[in-house]
Amino acid sequence: MKVLLTCALLCGAAIAEQTTSAQQTSAVSVEPWKTLVRETVTVNAGRAQEYNFPLEAGTKLTTLFHVEGGIDNSIQVFLLDSANYQLYTAHRKFLTHAGTAGVVRSIGKYDFVIPRDDVYYLLVDNGHALLLPRQVTLHVDAILPHGTPDSEKAREAFQGLYSRLKQTFVFPDFHTSIRHCGVENAFSNPNITICVELLEELQSSNVAAVTAFVYFHELGHSLMKEWGLPMWDNEDDADEFATALLLMMKQKGMALEAAQWWASQGATPRDAVAKIWMNDRHSLSPQRARNIISWVNNANDIVPRWERVFVPNMQTPALQTMLHEVSASDRDIVAAELSRRGSQH
Repeated sequence: MKVLLTCALLCGAAIAEQTTSAQQTSAVSVEPWKTLVRETVTVNAGRAQEYNFPLEAGTKLTTLFHVEGGIDNSIQVFLLDSANYQLYTAHRKFLTHAGTAGVVRSIGKYDFVIPRDDVYYLLVDNGHALLLPRQVTLHVDAILPHGTPDSEKAREAFQGLYSRLKQTFVFPDFHTSIRHCGVENAFSNPNITICVELLEELQSSNVAAVTAFVYFHELGHSLMKEWGLPMWDNEDDADEFATALLLMMKQKGMALEAAQWWASQGATPRDAVAKIWMNDRHSLSPQRARNIISWVNNANDIVPRWERVFVPNMQTPALQTMLHEVSASDRDIVAAELSRRGSQH
C-alpha cells in the first residue's frame, strides 16, 4: 500500500487523464516577497546601523524590531528617502515618513507602502545613549507589487501538489495561501495559510523540507474535518496524519527532519506563553519530535491504521490504479471499497 499511495500522489499524470477539470481547480496564492534584512546586530552607544534598499512604488515594507539593552530596551528607528538621508548625514533637519520613525521599546513593528521609486534608508540609531549598546534583531521584508520568478515557482509547486492530492483524495476545493501573518505559524479553516515568517525561519535553519510536513499537518486538519472525523482539531492527530502520509509516500526523511527541527527548538518560554495566552494546543516541541520518531519507528502499525482512513476517501481512479499494482499489500481493502462503490476493478 505504501508504494501504491506513493504512485497515486506522485505519478499524478496518469490519473489526471481520468479526472475532471473541476477536480483539479484550486486557488493558490503566494505573496511575492523579498527578504531585505534578517539579522541581529549590536549598535554601540552614539552610533547608528544603516541599511539601504532600492524600492519601487507600491512595495509594502514590513518591519519587525526586537531591542535589548540599556535601561529600557529602547532605540530610535527612521526610514528616509534618498533626499532626506542626505539631509540626515549633513546634520540638517530632515523629514521621515509617517509611521516609520520613533522609539522602539522592546518590540516594535510597522508596515509602510512605498510612495515612489527611490533608494530608501533604514536607520537604527543609538545616538542618544551615552554608554550602553543595544542588541537589535531586525526582520525586514519587501512585499512587491507584482509577481516574481520565485513566487511563481512556489505557486506552481503548491498548485502541482494540490492537484496530485485532488487526484488521489475526495474533498471540496480549498484555498492555499503563502503570506505574511506577523507570526511564525500555519493554520487551516479549511483554507490553508502558511506564514512567510515560518518559511523564512525554516530556510534560515536549513530545514526548508520541513515545509512539506507543515503543509500536510494543516492538510490533516482540513481533510479530517471534511471527512467528518472527530479528531480533526487534535494537533497530535494532525502530526500523525502528516507522518503517515509522508511514510506512505516514501518520504521518511522529511518526517525525521521535521522531528529534528522540533527537537532543536526545545521547550522554550515562548511555548509556555503561547499555551497560556494563545490557547496553543500543540504538544511542546520536544514532545512533537518524540511523537514523530515513535510513529516512524512503528510504521508497520501506523500505516495500516491510516490506510483504513484514507481508502474510503480516495478517488475511484486512484483506487483502481492501486488495485492493479502487482505490489499491492492491501488489495482486499481496496477491492472491498471499489465493490462498495459498484466500480469495476
